[in-house]
Amino acid sequence: MTVTNDQMYALSMLMESERRIGELYSIFAGQFPEQSVFWTKLATEEDAHAVWIRTLLAGLRDGTVEFDAQRFSPEAYQLFLDYLSRIISQATTYNASLFQALTVAKDIESALLEKNFSGIFLAQTPEANKVLRRLHAATEEHLRRVTEMHTRYTPKRG
Repeated sequence: MTVTNDQMYALSMLMESERRIGELYSIFAGQFPEQSVFWTKLATEEDAHAVWIRTLLAGLRDGTVEFDAQRFSPEAYQLFLDYLSRIISQATTYNASLFQALTVAKDIESALLEKNFSGIFLAQTPEANKVLRRLHAATEEHLRRVTEMHTRYTPKRG
């Protein structure tokens, strides 16, 4: 099957968002040495997510993955990428607190789940379905770990 421009654009935007999130987490790893293992692990996993998304290209070509054009909003994807770019720029010029960094990470992971950006792809085989399920489960796990750290480092009132 021929992969359309919209399909390639959607895949590239998903991969780019994972790459940028990984870049942000790498910046945070440098800014918070005591939590660098936490941030570095998240960054590495985001890079792996981009690779998983790339495997969907073969599925689009051979018909084992379908593209739901009705759910694809280039504007929404672009807004998310622009947001990530702004946050990365701010992270490199302004040293946020650990709590602020965790809040940003929590918002990002929540948005990925809430907007279900990868939901524009529909698996037609168990293998392709496994990739999509792994991506969703990994994002849920990121949100769980970030939320746990966020709770731990929430400033105490009073």
